[in-house]
Amino acid sequence: GMFAVKEGVIVLNSPEGLSKSRNKLYLQNFPEKIRTDSIIARDEGEIKKFYDKKNKIIMKPLFGEDGKNIFMVHNKEGPNINQIIEALSREGYVIAREYLKEAEKCYTRIYLMNGVPLYHKGQYAAVKVVHKSGNLKKIEGNDRYCRVKVTKQMLDIIDIIRPRIIKDGLFLVGLDIASDKLLELNVFMPGELVNIEAVTKVDFFDAIIDALERKVEYKELYQSKFNSADNVELAAL
Repeated sequence: GMFAVKEGVIVLNSPEGLSKSRNKLYLQNFPEKIRTDSIIARDEGEIKKFYDKKNKIIMKPLFGEDGKNIFMVHNKEGPNINQIIEALSREGYVIAREYLKEAEKCYTRIYLMNGVPLYHKGQYAAVKVVHKSGNLKKIEGNDRYCRVKVTKQMLDIIDIIRPRIIKDGLFLVGLDIASDKLLELNVFMPGELVNIEAVTKVDFFDAIIDALERKVEYKELYQSKFNSADNVELAAL
């Protein structure tokens, strides 16, 4: 990042912010109020205690690929919990979170740009993602996309997230929200924009390109002021 910035290239996200946000632990940086209750552990006893308290949990490896090795554990799978924990903890730590009924069927994907909801031509860049089969794993072609009403509750969550997104210099972020909780934060590959465009009939890429052009102007106007290697200020302007 440092060389590119010195040469006058605009680096969109802060490299350090990208590195932090890639980690599933990143969600722990946000207030508990907006997160689902979760634990990160390797200890079988600790995970089982959490399961007994919640009766229904989602488990996945902390450093696994997205959409792989996700298990929902409740009554039926209860007796197999030991094997599931053993299999998942072979790869390292396990993240277990409480089951949200709404999240099993659908969630809202909404975009932030420069720390605020991406909004263009009277529409938010948001879509409801509905799992066809109630399947938790991300299977290509297994989801439906519908219009979604962006609620005050969603905007309140975004309001709470904003300071951290700006502090970490993240330009374009996809959030997955279900009920009144933040489920995921996607920075590296925040997909769904094409699906959002299909549902809303708005080309949000126009707004993103406008934002990039504005960054070029800011950089020229302020000259060396935004040349810091971490690129935090420019990323969220």
